[in-house]
Order: sequence, then C-alpha cells, then structure tokens
Amino acid sequence: MGDTVSLLAELRNVDKLPTLPEVLLEVLKLVNAENSDASILASIIEEDPALAARVLRVANSSFYGSAGRRLSSVALAVARLGFDEIRNITVAVSIVKHLSGRRSVLGYKTFWRHSLTAAFLSREIAKKGNLASDEAAMQRFFLAGLLHDIGILVLDQFFAPEFERISEHSRSHETSYLVSEAEILGKETHPMIGGALLEMWRLELPVIDAVRYHHAPARGPEKHQDICAAAALAEYILCNSSLGSFEGSFAGPDKTMWANARVSPDGAQGLFEFAQDQVKKSDLILTLGGEPRGLRSI
Repeated sequence: MGDTVSLLAELRNVDKLPTLPEVLLEVLKLVNAENSDASILASIIEEDPALAARVLRVANSSFYGSAGRRLSSVALAVARLGFDEIRNITVAVSIVKHLSGRRSVLGYKTFWRHSLTAAFLSREIAKKGNLASDEAAMQRFFLAGLLHDIGILVLDQFFAPEFERISEHSRSHETSYLVSEAEILGKETHPMIGGALLEMWRLELPVIDAVRYHHAPARGPEKHQDICAAAALAEYILCNSSLGSFEGSFAGPDKTMWANARVSPDGAQGLFEFAQDQVKKSDLILTLGGEPRGLRSI
C-alpha cells in the first residue's frame, strides 16, 4: 500500500502543477457579479482569440441547430444559445485544453468524455431536484461533475509510478480501477487528491466537498449533502450504463443518496436517457472545441 499522506504532501511541491487559466477565472467570477450580462461574457471570451474560435466552432455545430446562418461572433452565439450554455461550453473547453497537454498514460478522450457528460448530468440532477437556489449554485454542480475525477488526472500526470502500479494491478488482478487504486493507495485515493488540488485552486467549498466525497457522499458535510449526492449519482449513472468508465461499475445509491439528490429510483431512467444524449455534446466539445495534444482514446 502506498504512502498517500506523502502523496498529498508532495502535491503542494509538484513542479509545474497546473493552475486555472485567467480567462476561466474571470468567467467563473462573472456568475456572481451583479452586472453580469451577455456582452461582458462575450468580451471576456474574445480576449482569448483561440478560445473564442473553439467556442464558436461548437456553437455553429448541427447539435445546436446552427447548420444554416453561421454565428460570426461570441456575442451572437450568446444571443442564440443563451448565457448559461455558452458559459458552460467555455468552462468545459478551457479546462479540457488547459489540463490535457502533458505526456500521460491516461486516455484523455475517454477521461474527458466521462467528465464532461458528468458535468451536464450533475447540472440536470440539480435542476430536476431544485437543488440550486440560483445560477451561481447551478454552476457549482456543473463544476463538481466536470472535476470529480481530477485526482485521477493528477495521479497520471504527476505521480506516474503510482498510477502505473494501479493500472498494472487492475490488469493483472482483473479488477476495476477503483478496487486497484484502493489496494495501492489505501483510503486517500483520487477523490482526496482531487479535493486537495481544488483547495489549492481556491474553488468554492461545495465543489471541493463534492469531488472529495463523490464515492462516499454520506461522509460529506451535512450542508453539502445535495451536491455530493448529485456528483455521486452522476458517476453512478455513467459507470453503470453503456457509456461506461475506466473506473468500473459500483453499487447503486442508497436511500439517503436518492433523498439528498431528490431523485426517485423510478425517475433515474430519465437521467440515463439524458446522459445518452449529453455524451453527444461531450464528443462535440472534444472534437470541435479543439482536441488538445495527447487527447486520444485508451
């Protein structure tokens, strides 16, 4: 079993540990601003011409019914698709590109396909369960889904020996990634590592807790049980559907998780169907949003 305490301690001393892009920080702050509007969002995105081009490629896709008149500016894209949708596309495109440039063993395309779909799914769970009081809260659910497995990315990129041991254990013992990770790293696995990174990024505490407890939401703080449950339910749906995940399937949510997510077991089928549709959007963002170097399937 690895010394995970040292891993978490070493995380703060990792050379070239990624930080969040400045444009992304500005977009995330915008949702809480009193004077936020479409023109401000568009101007922030257009400060990064490459990012603006990627956002426009996605907005002009047939997925959004844009096969006819093409959108020539981010402002027009916001007007057609809406403030929230363009913001989510921007956050997704920015994070995927920024965090996928290093050499790695991990199949980035599989990883981000899963993470992006989890983001859309977590947001939908919040919407259906009326878990978010405003758009700022809704954004937290989106981020929790998008970043829930960021600890796996950290292991892959910065702790390659440990990640390779986990992968080898999974292959040789024919177990899921989750089982092998627990065997090699002990209790503080990728959720704890991901939570530590998000603390360093100074993201909001509900997002940190959702990432940290997405495999054990009942252990999360009482005041954040809803977002922990939503992230866990999104993970469960993706890992136990045809969409799959390299983490492998795990047991279904208990009654407490269903209650905290405000989703009935009978109503979960609609979420499975929603996920099937949203994975198309995830593929679109990965393709038209500009696949970063190294983005490939496992």
